Amino acid sequence: MKTVQIMKRILIVVIGATVILMTGCATKSPQTAQPPQTTQVTKSMPGWVDKPEFPGAFAAVGSAQPNPLGDRAFQRQTAAAAARVDMAERLNTRVQNMFRNLQQQSTIGSNNGKQAVRSDAMNRVIESVTRTLTNQQLAGSAIQETWTDPDGGTLYVMLTLSKESTDHALEQIARQQIQSAIKTGVQGLDDATAKLETAIADSQK
Repeated sequence: MKTVQIMKRILIVVIGATVILMTGCATKSPQTAQPPQTTQVTKSMPGWVDKPEFPGAFAAVGSAQPNPLGDRAFQRQTAAAAARVDMAERLNTRVQNMFRNLQQQSTIGSNNGKQAVRSDAMNRVIESVTRTLTNQQLAGSAIQETWTDPDGGTLYVMLTLSKESTDHALEQIARQQIQSAIKTGVQGLDDATAKLETAIADSQK
């Protein structure tokens, strides 16, 4: 009899524990999917890193990862050098757009009876203008903003270059190179210099 009573008590305890466990599981609220958390980098990253803009200026961005020596000055120089490469590409595009507009407004390649400029001669003028403008203007560029990525330590810098001074330099350099080409016998550039200012303005649109 004692054995039977002991078995009954054990059975009651087991059943009671099972009921409590099942009740607890039933009342637990279901887990819902959590939205992805915004990282610290995304929260703090300034907009100019992805879209460099600055009033009255051309802007370019360069970056550099931390170096093994932890030399911040060298990291800044490396990032600035990368920004200058980006700026040089932007200046090249600027020159290309200007000459494209110039060709549309002047006698270059026109069919009004005057001889069109040869493409190889025009390419030499464009290359010369681009090289001179880049070398001259990059010397006057300045670091406007810096930002260090807290996740990894990559340094970003934004380099700016005055649009007014760049356009002024572009007009002067292009005029000099076109006049030089005319003196060497290149045909079709006679009235190009008179259209420079308009071509430069139109290339910004």
